[in-house]
Amino acid sequence: MERIKKPYILEIEEAKAEMTAAVNEILGKHELPCYLFEGIIEEIHNRVTIAAKKELELARSQYESQCAADQHEPHIKANNKNGG
Repeated sequence: MERIKKPYILEIEEAKAEMTAAVNEILGKHELPCYLFEGIIEEIHNRVTIAAKKELELARSQYESQCAADQHEPHIKANNKNGG
């Protein structure tokens, strides 16, 4: 039986709930005031933003490479059919 892939919107909501629970647990554990924790979250956000930009650029580059390869493929098939 094939497993049904969970929609991204549900994955996102579950991740948000888990992250909120983790933040609340850390705040309670370390008894940090929110104004101090805000800077920590900002730094984490900046790191995630940088990683997301790199991920997007990699996806774009891979897509463009695949598109370029697909454009050349019909010529190769045509040459093979014609004996060369």
